[in-house]
Amino acid sequence: MPADRTIRQLPELLSQAHREIHGGLGRILKPEGLPVEQWRILETLEQGEGHTMTALAERVNMSLPRLSKTIDRMVSRALVHRKRHPRDLRSVLVFISDFGLEAVRRKEADLQRY
Repeated sequence: MPADRTIRQLPELLSQAHREIHGGLGRILKPEGLPVEQWRILETLEQGEGHTMTALAERVNMSLPRLSKTIDRMVSRALVHRKRHPRDLRSVLVFISDFGLEAVRRKEADLQRY
């Protein structure tokens, strides 16, 4: 296949790979009741460091409004919690909860096999 044709097909190939990976992750995470987007947030927060909403949005590639709604849902499920930023009282940090960590641990083996 000529290189220029491969380059033109690259966006479609990447899109197809994304759909396949997203669908596979979704099937693995469904029994836990976790959408893939929430899983990406939990994985980012798993190290225990709090993230500002702006930093978290960049890390998980979500808009701030969409991330805010997702974090609200995750707080209501006790997967994450918010704390005021100690140095910037206008800002909050998002942390994974113990319950969120347990959810990550339960799915790690399944995802490694995937």
